[in-house]
Amino acid sequence: PDEAKSAPTVAWMEARKKADAANPLKHREPLSEQESIEQVRKLLEKTKPVVEREDVVESPVLAAGSSELDDIKYELGQLRDMFKTHLDMTARNERESLSVEAKNIIAKLEETGISAEHIEALQKEVLSQGRKRDFWKKSLAWLNADIVNSTIDPVKDGGIYAFVGLSGVGKTTTIAKLASQAALKYGKDEVALITLDHNRIGSKEQMKLFGMMLGVNVVNASNTAELRDRLREVEHKRVVLIDTAGVSLRNDSLRVNCEALKSSHRKLNVVLALSANSQRAGNDKICQDIDDLVCGTIITKLDEAMVLGGVVSTLRDSGLGLIGVSCGQEIPNDYQSFSPSELIDKCFLIEQNIQSEKPAQSQQASAA
Repeated sequence: PDEAKSAPTVAWMEARKKADAANPLKHREPLSEQESIEQVRKLLEKTKPVVEREDVVESPVLAAGSSELDDIKYELGQLRDMFKTHLDMTARNERESLSVEAKNIIAKLEETGISAEHIEALQKEVLSQGRKRDFWKKSLAWLNADIVNSTIDPVKDGGIYAFVGLSGVGKTTTIAKLASQAALKYGKDEVALITLDHNRIGSKEQMKLFGMMLGVNVVNASNTAELRDRLREVEHKRVVLIDTAGVSLRNDSLRVNCEALKSSHRKLNVVLALSANSQRAGNDKICQDIDDLVCGTIITKLDEAMVLGGVVSTLRDSGLGLIGVSCGQEIPNDYQSFSPSELIDKCFLIEQNIQSEKPAQSQQASAA
């Protein structure tokens, strides 16, 4: 009887696939939201008895070998794909009805790397109504609204800060910039550097070199216990900066490292370094893994990124405060505190610079 109940669902899916093949999506009227919800409800009703029976199976071996459960997963997967297709069709149809101004703004947002989810939300909330001349201003305000402006300033406020992030994001260079600014502000005796990075070849030597250049004390710590001892030795200083080993995106040790760092001193703050030229998916994952353990983020390598929309979307989704940005290799000048609005301005300024360079390059080529 249960197999008979699931058969109509499978038959319905096969019939739907044949109908889709005979009637391309671009020629079919998109389903309304209510129609889509109704189809979801009907499918769930058909699969409900099977799910309930599987929930009470006592033997894991029998449950694992059940082909009926696999059928349900397949059908739900097909349903998910169908529902996503419907939403994509609806969004495309709605976009076709937008004004020229709104379409141009969407194209600019896509070029700068703003996430598709944010563009779709902007399309619905900002670009579908109101005065066209206000669209761009409102779009920037919408992007800026949910990016947290951190009140933390490691140089101005002082304190103990440990920097974490993926390998190669520029933590050590950023620390050197902050240390040099702090040394200029308070004197070299008020600044201390601690290195925990023993994975990267030459990391300790690099930090010692920075310390010699700045006249700042540099100490090493091999583990959390040593870090506690070193912090007791330097906690009286105005600014203490800790360099940690970078981690791999496929390694889940970052959260464990952050917890160990925070346990080493009650006043220690963890700062996340995010590279502007890293893939957005990687930055999103890191933020989700440790968002409750860090006090804010510093965006690095702005000078190496072609577009900044990805990191803007990451900050907007993560809720982590923006502390500052590192842009370039010059110490100490290439670090500055940054507000969300300044980052967004920088994001679209880069795009404008790229676009303005293209005509100049074309003219040079023509002249040649």
